[in-house]
Amino acid sequence: MRIVLVCAAGLSTGLLVEAIKKAASKRGLDISVEAVGVERLETKINNADVVLLGPQIRFREEEIKK
Repeated sequence: MRIVLVCAAGLSTGLLVEAIKKAASKRGLDISVEAVGVERLETKINNADVVLLGPQIRFREEEIKK
């Protein structure tokens, strides 16, 4: 499973990425997780199974869904 975590600049979600990886590892799940800034989402979204939004950009949810 490929997860893309979107935040304002792609930097502030590093701790969350590590927590997701650790939780998945404990459960034996094969995942990849990448944090990207919202401006890079278009280059990553086609390969993602799941897209998560950081709280600082939740106001852009409808725009991102399109």
